[in-house]
Amino acid sequence: MPTRRPAPLPELPPVTASGRVFLPSSISRWLPVLAWAALIFVLSAIPGDRYPKVDLRNADKGVHAIIFLPLGFLLARALRSGLSVSKFPDGRGARAIVLGALYGLSDEIHQIWVPFRSCSTLDWMVDFLAVAAGAAVWHIVTRSRQASRPVPVSPPSKTAPLAPVD
Repeated sequence: MPTRRPAPLPELPPVTASGRVFLPSSISRWLPVLAWAALIFVLSAIPGDRYPKVDLRNADKGVHAIIFLPLGFLLARALRSGLSVSKFPDGRGARAIVLGALYGLSDEIHQIWVPFRSCSTLDWMVDFLAVAAGAAVWHIVTRSRQASRPVPVSPPSKTAPLAPVD
């Protein structure tokens, strides 16, 4: 009877000297986006009658803005948007906004099937604007980081003679 070899164990991710698990950059950039999108989905699946009653008109719009602004920031970060200091949005910034707006639309459609919730165009517009604001915040943060970095000065070439100073 032939012996069966056990299946090989999956390879574990490498660990750095500090004991932190090293994840490829694409995973470490997209994992927060997926986690935040999952949080939005879970919150949006809660029936509307389970939320506390608030006497402020359109208070839910503020909640949408608070929840979707980080999504825009994380999407822009994942797409590495804002690396160009010249203008916003660059192609990647626009993609972050479009992806976030599409997710906001899917969230509104999802709410059609949640008891005491509804699909609202105004909510989706707030989602879109909040995602755009989050992507803009990422752009501003990236831009300020680039501006604060010292410009490297290359040493003079050893082969080229220095010009005389008069």
